[in-house]
Amino acid sequence: YHRDLARSYGHLGDAQLRLGDDRGAEDSYDDARRLRQRLAEAPGASDEDKCLHARDPGNFAQLAEWRGGPDNERVAIGHHRDRLQLYCRGGFGADRPLPDQFCVERVNTHLRLAQVLLDQRQPSGESLAEAERSLTAAREECRLLLDNVGSKGMPSGKVRPELMSSVAEADLAWARYHLAWVEHHHS
Repeated sequence: YHRDLARSYGHLGDAQLRLGDDRGAEDSYDDARRLRQRLAEAPGASDEDKCLHARDPGNFAQLAEWRGGPDNERVAIGHHRDRLQLYCRGGFGADRPLPDQFCVERVNTHLRLAQVLLDQRQPSGESLAEAERSLTAAREECRLLLDNVGSKGMPSGKVRPELMSSVAEADLAWARYHLAWVEHHHS
């Protein structure tokens, strides 16, 4: 029941954010985080609990992005990095796909991180390098997921629509990266 309650808090936070109640959203996301963290850190925690807990920094990154401004961009970047670290600590290295229902969430985290880095007013060389690493990781994971369709828990015979969406989003993000790189090197 704690898993369902945490999911409900997360959805409540999403609704509050859409309604402009960022403080309420922050409280709801924090309630979800506390419950999910307890589940993810319990002995014998399931892969599902670990992946659900990794959504928490994503919620806080979304909140920071919604609030806007350079300080909140830095906060969002930190939350996206934290989310990627939670996957690693949960036993999901780059060579191990996430469980099916979460299969594109790490890809999307890499993409979101790259997008926030590229959205900075004037991305630094370091930001561009990190965006490139993140986009490369997203592309490699998309390839791994596409290669594993029909095996290792991926549904056979059909590529999930969200995976195809992530592949398309990655292509768009690469185009944005190249534009930012040209601007950085020619300014």
